[in-house]
Amino acid sequence: MEAESAASFSAMDHLEINQEIPIDDPSQVVLHKEMFIDIKSTSRELRVSQDFVDFAFAESGRISEAKQITVYNKYPFSVDVNWALLNVLNHTTGQWVKNPYRVRPENAKVEADSQMDFDVEFAPYEPDQYFFQVAQCFIQPNNGALSKNKRLIAQEAQR
Repeated sequence: MEAESAASFSAMDHLEINQEIPIDDPSQVVLHKEMFIDIKSTSRELRVSQDFVDFAFAESGRISEAKQITVYNKYPFSVDVNWALLNVLNHTTGQWVKNPYRVRPENAKVEADSQMDFDVEFAPYEPDQYFFQVAQCFIQPNNGALSKNKRLIAQEAQR
């Protein structure tokens, strides 16, 4: 009888631990689901119109016709968008060169519940070559959270 109650007691302890850390913690679930939603999905608060731009053939040394990518912001606050394209290695010369892709404007503010178009251009620096680039877009919300964090850090540093 004592063994049964001891087993029941340890099972209850385990149950209490599981109740303290629920499986369906909303922030974890939202984050997990967000990771698997397509970047073009209309259910996203921030989305882009396309995740792939094909310039087909572009002549070396010339700038291609611009393609548009639209960033949509459904948040009730503005966001700052910063496109980052790193320099690339020219395998012919062994030199680091400016990225053959350009996004304009490079930095912009997308207002609340609005959208903004960005022009993407391509200027290959070598003839008869295939080019591929993953563009990074950093987005910072302007909802006051960043300034609140800075204040908290400053207060902590003063202690």
